[in-house]
Amino acid sequence: MAPPVVKIVYQFSSSVVGSYKFEFGGAGGSGWSQGAERFSAYPINSTMGSQVFRYKSSDNFFAYSLSSNDPTFAGWTKDGAAFCCPNDNDPLAIPVYRYSRVISGSKFAFTYSTSATYTESGFTWIKDKVEFKAFKLIQEMPSDYGANIGSNGIISFPNIIAYQFAKADFSATCLLQTTAPGTIMTNKPSEGGLPTRGGWRVFLNASGVVVFVIDDGYGSERVLSPSTQIFDGDWHSVAVVRRSGLLEIWVDGTKLNVTYIGEEQRNANSTKPLLVGANYYGNEPQLVGIVEDITIWNIAINQKQIFNSMFNMIVGNEPGLVAFWPMDNNFNDKSSNNNNGSSSGSVSFVPVFHEKSVENGPNSFSYVSVMNHSTSTSGSLTTTRTQSMNVQAGSPVLIISIYDMVTSAFPVGCVLKVTDPSGNQYNNPINTASLYVKMNGTSVQCLVVSNPTPGKWTTVITAPTISSFHLTLQAYPSQDVAKTMMESLQALYPYDEDTKMPLCKHPLMKLENIQSWRSFVGTLAGIGFAAVIVLAAAAASIPIAGTVAVLATAGFVVGVAYDVVMYLSSSKKDVEDTSGAISTNTGMGDFDKPTDQISEIYNNFLKVASSSPYATPPTKVSNTTRVTRKQLNIADTYKLHLDIGGEGSFTYNNAISGFPDALNINVNTNQSQYPVKAIPLLVRLQQWEEQPTYKPSLPFADKSVDYITMQSTPIADWEVTEIIRILRPGGSIGLWLNLPDPGYIYNNLPAWQKQLVTNVNSIVTQLNATPKFTCKGNYTLPGVPPNSNPICTVGLVDEADGTYGMAKMLLVDNRPTELLFDSELKDSESVVGDA
Repeated sequence: MAPPVVKIVYQFSSSVVGSYKFEFGGAGGSGWSQGAERFSAYPINSTMGSQVFRYKSSDNFFAYSLSSNDPTFAGWTKDGAAFCCPNDNDPLAIPVYRYSRVISGSKFAFTYSTSATYTESGFTWIKDKVEFKAFKLIQEMPSDYGANIGSNGIISFPNIIAYQFAKADFSATCLLQTTAPGTIMTNKPSEGGLPTRGGWRVFLNASGVVVFVIDDGYGSERVLSPSTQIFDGDWHSVAVVRRSGLLEIWVDGTKLNVTYIGEEQRNANSTKPLLVGANYYGNEPQLVGIVEDITIWNIAINQKQIFNSMFNMIVGNEPGLVAFWPMDNNFNDKSSNNNNGSSSGSVSFVPVFHEKSVENGPNSFSYVSVMNHSTSTSGSLTTTRTQSMNVQAGSPVLIISIYDMVTSAFPVGCVLKVTDPSGNQYNNPINTASLYVKMNGTSVQCLVVSNPTPGKWTTVITAPTISSFHLTLQAYPSQDVAKTMMESLQALYPYDEDTKMPLCKHPLMKLENIQSWRSFVGTLAGIGFAAVIVLAAAAASIPIAGTVAVLATAGFVVGVAYDVVMYLSSSKKDVEDTSGAISTNTGMGDFDKPTDQISEIYNNFLKVASSSPYATPPTKVSNTTRVTRKQLNIADTYKLHLDIGGEGSFTYNNAISGFPDALNINVNTNQSQYPVKAIPLLVRLQQWEEQPTYKPSLPFADKSVDYITMQSTPIADWEVTEIIRILRPGGSIGLWLNLPDPGYIYNNLPAWQKQLVTNVNSIVTQLNATPKFTCKGNYTLPGVPPNSNPICTVGLVDEADGTYGMAKMLLVDNRPTELLFDSELKDSESVVGDA
């Protein structure tokens, strides 16, 4: 079964004005010009989704339909299948609208767009309907290749003036995979005795020592590294530098202590071609292995430049770069010198997978990402990569997982093997208090282990080269979780200082509408508010079942598919949950503590309140429904959280919105900022507006809810009544609202803000509450004297971390006992209306 790859569909145009085709790149045919990217879809040979058929009119206009016999196009010729669209229930699917315009009489032209308001200069298009579903545009990227050098293989590059460094600084780098000694690169002939017989060379001796030699034909200077693990079959980076007359050797981004032989500085000029994998010395072995991303510089590069060379981050226009050979199916030089090479003997190109890593980082943090960006459908190659990561002592949890970057599911055709430092291989499903392994056939899909054994954890990934997968290994920091991860990952995912946008290409940038470097890196690393507070609180003793929020927040980027998260969340492990420690003196209590109960609570609510509890989207709830805590099957100590107007937890434009463990009260079914995503844990009301014959209500019993939140939403009169009714004694309300600035004049406020001020004051009065404000954001208090600000409450936690633009106002119920409702419905008297 082929992997479910996805390709970009382009709009093609011809000499017939207003006639369009929608095809994959290069598929338009003679007379057609490839235009803008429109959406993404499965190829026609995919086993995924449904075929979309192409129809052609006699005057060369085209239309597309899911129907193989669409009566709309009677008289048109069915021209075969163009692509395959995702199914309607695919969570990443978005609608593609069909637009039509009259050409003449009963003749029509058609175009297709994911925009619900498509316009085009010179034409009047009428939106007809949703014709089919597609995916958002992905960042299509080519596969990465390396040059596989056999025992008699030689790669050669012409000698040019740019490589004559004399006694000046210069550098060279290479990525390689090998298990035996040999020459990495050289331009030094074997003969000596003349100034025209100089040059330099880099080779590996039998002990795994890297040797860097500069020889001017009369004598040499050389440095030797300590013995390395470069023959272990993993990919490694080797960099050599001459800096101010001193020679340096770097392996995998680390500068090694070297042994010097020869003190005199030598001239590095050469008259010979540069050889890669071979040498001019008959008694030295040739390199047998794979090389890629070879660079040469006329400067002494720094650690950041070495880092960039390690992780496929060289572009070709960097200052000082005089050669860059990616080895991507050719020997072309991508530097400004365009010094292309050639090969002889046993040299071929093989696909390789991209890798980025943070090894032995601060606070026991380590991170490895192996990606294959391919969206190509050609070829049937399969390749293997061995990837290891050193886990440091003190890391509280290790997550290893793999997912398909398009569908978020397990990448079909891939096989992942995992071995720990003791040699144990994980090949069976396990779910204990300290270890969780999810298998997919013979492959590991996800491994989560608490207090992982320090040492070298090894993964072997075998995958089709056309599969777009992401493998991650993450050993979480022991402390300062968010700060450690963000600062460590910044070098891997650089950003523009002015725009704060990521500089690197990545499929997630378009797929997930990444707005900034912070959210981009956060998405890649799986950093979210819930993850941070659990990790920070649990420190070095994170239980598996207690890390559900970490996995859920990480989402498919960490590689944990939705069913894995839900399986973990339903696990009933007898494990210590220490995340409540963060609630001390924060004003938040444990309202946002991720729990294992929320999915079960929500399912219990649907079973009580809905006549179709498994419907998608959820059915609307009657305004007479009153669900009790007993019906939800929650203990008296459980803090039930409702988010009125909530859409779930997500980040948009750098602002953290929503909550991971709140039931979301809404009339809509999908998120406003990400319309293709359904609102999770949705309690769906009939409508917001109060009518003469209809008054909305919240479907919960009196005094049943502990925490109520509202963000950027008006407060209607009926909501005031309902909030006061359902709030438990001592419960809290968190408000992020656009209140007027201090010193406002009530009569000068717009009507919506007058109502907001009035209703907030009404809640404050009825609860006998003293409003508290976080010290972040634009905070204000209705009714304060003009030109005075309320005093912020130090230590009061804002779940949005100050990113929301409005301060959190916390209201804690302080009603005298005689003012509390005494008409709470007993469980036996609960009312459930028809949904």
